[in-house]
Amino acid sequence: MGYLFISYIFIFISLKHALADIEMGNQSLCKNQGNMVMINIMQCKMLRVFLCSQTILLTFFFFIFALPATSSEVADLQVMQPDSLNVISSQVGSTLAEVSQHGVAESAQSTAGSFATNEMQSWLSQFGTASIELNVDNSGDWGNSAFDFLTPLYDSQQSMLFTQVGLRAPDGRTTGNMGMGVRTFYHKNWMFGGNVFFDDDFTGKNRRIGVGAEAWTDDLKLSANTYIGTTEWHQSRDFDDYNEKPADGFDLRVEGYLPAYPQLGAKLMYEQYYGDDVALFDKDNLQSNPSAMTTGINYTPIPLISMGIDYKRGQSAMSDTQFNLNLRYDIGRDWRDQISPTQVGVQRSLAGSRYDLVERNNAIVLAYQKKDLAKTLNDLRLNVSKNNSPADGISTDELSAQAVMSDGSPASGVNVHWSVSADAQLAASTSVTDSQGIANVGVTSKKAQQVLVQASVDTFSRSTSVMFSQSVNSVNLSLVKNNSKPDGTDENTGELVVKDFDGQAIDGAEVKWTVDHGASIVHQQSITDSHGKAVVGFTNVHAGEVRLNATVDAKSSSVVSQFSAASVGQVMASMLQDNQLANNSAEDTAHVVVKDSAGNLMPNVAVAWSLSDSTTAIITQQSTTTDAQGEAHVAVKNSAAGTVTITATAQGKSGSAVGTFEAIPVANVNVSMLINNQL
Repeated sequence: MGYLFISYIFIFISLKHALADIEMGNQSLCKNQGNMVMINIMQCKMLRVFLCSQTILLTFFFFIFALPATSSEVADLQVMQPDSLNVISSQVGSTLAEVSQHGVAESAQSTAGSFATNEMQSWLSQFGTASIELNVDNSGDWGNSAFDFLTPLYDSQQSMLFTQVGLRAPDGRTTGNMGMGVRTFYHKNWMFGGNVFFDDDFTGKNRRIGVGAEAWTDDLKLSANTYIGTTEWHQSRDFDDYNEKPADGFDLRVEGYLPAYPQLGAKLMYEQYYGDDVALFDKDNLQSNPSAMTTGINYTPIPLISMGIDYKRGQSAMSDTQFNLNLRYDIGRDWRDQISPTQVGVQRSLAGSRYDLVERNNAIVLAYQKKDLAKTLNDLRLNVSKNNSPADGISTDELSAQAVMSDGSPASGVNVHWSVSADAQLAASTSVTDSQGIANVGVTSKKAQQVLVQASVDTFSRSTSVMFSQSVNSVNLSLVKNNSKPDGTDENTGELVVKDFDGQAIDGAEVKWTVDHGASIVHQQSITDSHGKAVVGFTNVHAGEVRLNATVDAKSSSVVSQFSAASVGQVMASMLQDNQLANNSAEDTAHVVVKDSAGNLMPNVAVAWSLSDSTTAIITQQSTTTDAQGEAHVAVKNSAAGTVTITATAQGKSGSAVGTFEAIPVANVNVSMLINNQL
């Protein structure tokens, strides 16, 4: 069995060397010496995939079909059968004893419950193992924490086909892992397996394939993995002037536990990756073809929880210490077993580790490549697509930079750095060129000014100017003169002040004036002066309110002015209703119209009423107010027939009308004798 694992490692290393030859462009693989025909890059990639697939197939066939059970193992199984019969006999005996003590019903109930529990656990065990790993390094970073889940697809006594998925976010890169593998148990107390994984860095768009081998026994695990990147060089997420892709590499792992004290374990791992600038430790410490040795110890008080510390040391005295806490839950396993310290030893056995996760590096190690833009970028063109926007801090002038390669093709994925002068603001300080080599940016300003915009890519720099026009922020309208006479000559005067977002007066802003209620604008300033002011004068021939409105660039302001009534010129009184009965109930109605000196009706004028030429007449109101038509009314009643003079007075002007009350007509005359038949 030891030779089996060594053989697989030999195949593993041979594959790695072959792939390294392809990567380095070794002519023994990629060049035909006779015909001098070079294999192109695509053919090399096909060869790489072919070798990977052959290794995967070799793993499956080697472990499943080439390792039949030996006669000694069959004998071992036969030896185990009597023990199994003894166990069954013991269970039957225990059941019979229970029947004798508790009765048939209780025993049947207990047996059925135990059977149901065992069947449920057996059914759940097919779902595998879930693991939550919390890792923190010596800088306090929890980014290497992860979740993994393994579940069997096919499971028998001699072999198991499984799949494993995982999710983690190292360095802020959300990474998913999906793999499939086989584990065989043909040799007594040994498991041999192989697996293939697909890793995807969703954030950075990096993908790779991993192929691994496993050899486990009680208290010992041996693993080997190789990692092959499938993504080509592309713009790095970490550095503006670098490309990135997954680094090719491999690792060898040994993990063991003390049989006498299974809670305590240790591991040893050697790993190496290939490339000129590889981030084996972190992106700030790039190394060439780096390798590292990791040692670690772990402590497992109960199967559910494990904690440990790993120390990794590499080239140039690079090192890293990582503390980890692992929560492992075996679906289908009795909960009491998972929190029992006595079950840790079972977990270290080959049977107990059957569903353990594959030991591999699930985080993608990246290689970086410095961009040589100075040799490939030929020109940077700067264009203004939108200009003269309002200086309101919101409206944008827009620019675009186009990066062009030496062959005239657009340079995509290039970081363009932007800068501006004065008090302008950029929508973004850096933008990336698209497939057309174009990167866009927007500029805003709260001040009307000329702004210099500069675009830079490495040694290339271009600049141009954009303009921002004054933008109206406030429009304040007030009355300089109010309460003029409504004679068509006397003016009310309004003043407008226009300012921008900085509170500065705007010179030359166009103003639109409007008035209502029949008023007329007699003179106006349509353009603000150097102080941001504009003045308007307006008149009216009607007394009352007039609303003045000013509009500048869709911003408006309004104010209500008054035209006060002129002095009363005429008070004209007349009778609307006359010749009522003098019964102290019927009413005569007097009517008055008040006009100014220009003959205009005067609303809202107070009118005082008085009576003369009668001592019995009564007026219903002493004072009234003219309505919108300059009219007012009053009622008078009398108990005696005759005439009465009704006088209306407004602002010293008077008018009178005469009302008549008629006597009540005689309906019947009754004559009777008060004294009669006298001598």
